[in-house]
Amino acid sequence: MDLKTKPDVPDYGRFRATLHWALALAIIAMMVLGFLVMLPMAESDPAKVPVVRAHMIIGLTIAAMLLFSIPLAYLRRGPPALTSGRPGLDRLASVTHHALRLTCVVIVVSGIATSAIAGVPDVVFGGMADRLPAGLQNFTAFRVHVLAASLLLLLVSLHVAGALFHALVRRDGIFRRMSVFRRA
Repeated sequence: MDLKTKPDVPDYGRFRATLHWALALAIIAMMVLGFLVMLPMAESDPAKVPVVRAHMIIGLTIAAMLLFSIPLAYLRRGPPALTSGRPGLDRLASVTHHALRLTCVVIVVSGIATSAIAGVPDVVFGGMADRLPAGLQNFTAFRVHVLAASLLLLLVSLHVAGALFHALVRRDGIFRRMSVFRRA
């Protein structure tokens, strides 16, 4: 199917599309900060404090966006799901979407738990010390946070692969459905 032959591709609306892309950008920023910047840094490095501060602010912003996007996803249905032409892939797409939401919630909750248990807000926002508390990586909540973030990386990869399959192989208007700039 070609977009030129199907101009009326149902969309998710500007608000949901904006929320989707804002979440996508925030999640990419978190992946970069978490995996590429923070994990390689020593806990005792004072330069890690402002990076963790940024990570926490973006994380809380993601939490706020999830408070809108998750209820919208389940209470206000969007357009019918696009088919891949293969039932197994269609099921994988559905499972991936549910898993993306659940994994994001697990990451937010485990991040807040790690932060609260270790007293990280006192350091990064209150100036109580010039470095993070030792042993953060030993907290179960931190391990869950990193494991869930790793799973999220896999799920985002599946999501992007599916979107590219629809855009380049099926040519069914997937990006037009989620466009912020779509004309009415």
